[in-house]
Amino acid sequence: MTCEEWSARYLAGEVSAQAEAHLRGCASCRRARPQLDQLRSRLGDPAVWESPGPGLAEDVLDSVRAGTAAAATPRPARPRHRRRGWRLAGAAAAVLAALAGFALWPRAEGPDWRLALEATTEAPGAVASVEGWRSVTGTRMQLDVEGLAPSGEGAYYAIWLTSPDGRHVPAGTFRGSGTVVGWAGVGRDEFPRVWVTLEQADGDEALSGTTVLDTPGA
Repeated sequence: MTCEEWSARYLAGEVSAQAEAHLRGCASCRRARPQLDQLRSRLGDPAVWESPGPGLAEDVLDSVRAGTAAAATPRPARPRHRRRGWRLAGAAAAVLAALAGFALWPRAEGPDWRLALEATTEAPGAVASVEGWRSVTGTRMQLDVEGLAPSGEGAYYAIWLTSPDGRHVPAGTFRGSGTVVGWAGVGRDEFPRVWVTLEQADGDEALSGTTVLDTPGA
């Protein structure tokens, strides 16, 4: 199970032994869980899914026409059902925006850096490219992996960022070839090495597996 699959199932309220095992072995998903809990709370509000009513479209058009002048000029209070429509639409939009940001942010604009990872003798034939985005909260990455065998049951691939002095930060997990999104709460300027190991789902969060992909010259 990848981090993206776990996140989607967690938001949907699904519970399984596979998901629990992934969470025990993935520090990145445990860090993301408080944010996902907030999204689940919003998604669980029936008001988010109610229809906003026929007056919402008119309100949207009014707002667009008025532009910034609307903030400076007092306007008569609108009927209650329209205010409620705005509230419901706003709640739904906030949830959808958060979900979109969580899942799709890496594709929103061009990457800040690119990197081609080298396969080790443990993964002959594997190829991987990485695109990365910087933000105030850390580093977001998209890995495109080809030729990497499935990790198998009871194991997973782990993405790491490492500093020159040997500090390691986990950035996500996945099960095999494909497009993978990873995140770490550090900057790549400080943690330049990007690499992938094959780990056992044994509850041990420490880096202890076999290296399969690595930054050239690391």
